[in-house]
Amino acid sequence: RDRNRWRTFPQQVSPTKLDERLLDTFTLEGLFEELEAGAVEDWPARCIATAFHRLGKLKHPDASQRTGEAIKRLARGLERIEPGELGPKDLGKLIYSFGVLRFRRKRLFNALLDDAARRLGDFDPRGMANAMYALGVLGTRHTRFLTAVAEQAPERLADFEVQEIVNTVYSMARLDFRHKEFLGAVCREVPARFGEFNAQELSNIIYGMWNLKFRHRFFLTEICRHLPRRLDEFNPQNLANVLYAFGKLKFKDPEFVKAASLHIGTRVSELNKAKIIVNIMRSLQQLQS
Repeated sequence: RDRNRWRTFPQQVSPTKLDERLLDTFTLEGLFEELEAGAVEDWPARCIATAFHRLGKLKHPDASQRTGEAIKRLARGLERIEPGELGPKDLGKLIYSFGVLRFRRKRLFNALLDDAARRLGDFDPRGMANAMYALGVLGTRHTRFLTAVAEQAPERLADFEVQEIVNTVYSMARLDFRHKEFLGAVCREVPARFGEFNAQELSNIIYGMWNLKFRHRFFLTEICRHLPRRLDEFNPQNLANVLYAFGKLKFKDPEFVKAASLHIGTRVSELNKAKIIVNIMRSLQQLQS
């Protein structure tokens, strides 16, 4: 397609106004009406990205058929878009929406990721982490994009929210993408910020490190110092995941093991009800041996 060809719209359709209308649509039915009323395949890149994002936000199981039809129409519009037409923020939101919608179209998704890898320096931390989430959910091991994140993120980690760091590590773990320099940077950065993590995030980052077989002594020592005063915040599954990861990493911190053992003694009934006590006791036994 000729890159210099003007993209025209009916006189009554302003791309800016269309994008504003899509952003101001807060019901799935309203979004469907907007999509069904226009020539979606001819919409500008930004409007298609916005529609994808709104669809991901508003999706509902009861409307899965109409959602699927809307996605197909939007995808046809995307296939006409040249690399670089989307700004970095819209590109990041679009990639994220593929993950939220569990939408798989390999060639199209790879083209978006190729574009994102080239322009990753223009992404903000949220856009980077959200794109990583999509790769993890869809099981897409796009090496060029993953490598770009692993190489560029370390110098920007201080700008990441802790959830964004966790999502990035956890997605790499799901994809079995192990980048030692990136993981080392994370392990040096996050201990000073453990207080910002919730229990789920602490559990996920430990479990992610185990999945990637990355045993960083400073990180593990510091998290063992931090966890005892936070154990009440952990639900049974998160508690089991933490102990399992420590056991598999063969990291035995006597003070942490003692604190965890005492804590578990106060929650036996709850853990037994969750049918997880056997796994926890097995992990503790491994850490005590």
